[in-house]
Amino acid sequence: MSKNANLIISGAMHDLLQQFELGETRFSQVQLFEYDQKTPIEGRWYFIHIREERSSFLADQSVDLRRPIVERGRWEPGFSEDRLFVLDPEKVGDVDLWFEERVKRVVFFSDRLRQAIKAAKLKTRWMGFRECGLPQ
Repeated sequence: MSKNANLIISGAMHDLLQQFELGETRFSQVQLFEYDQKTPIEGRWYFIHIREERSSFLADQSVDLRRPIVERGRWEPGFSEDRLFVLDPEKVGDVDLWFEERVKRVVFFSDRLRQAIKAAKLKTRWMGFRECGLPQ
């Protein structure tokens, strides 16, 4: 994913997300097609443009992150299972889905949104949920 991610989600995921605080995030309904580019894929599908951004990332308390050479000042996750993003909850506020301006290729979800997605049993392979740490 990249800053201001653009993703395709199901109608069920769209309906669930509508119940949460998404800030500047926007949706557009789209039609998907099979590989032949002629056969429509059944169901409702939405293009989601995640535009909400926060500045709550605490690099000095986070674990196993890499600073990219090309984009100085923006961090990206390392490859170990020990990686941990630490966020300041006061700076996140009450938004449920966002990017961090200093973190590359990561979308953040509030715990209440993560729990609702899990409870709804929606497929989340692309999400790769991981807990974030709190400041010490």
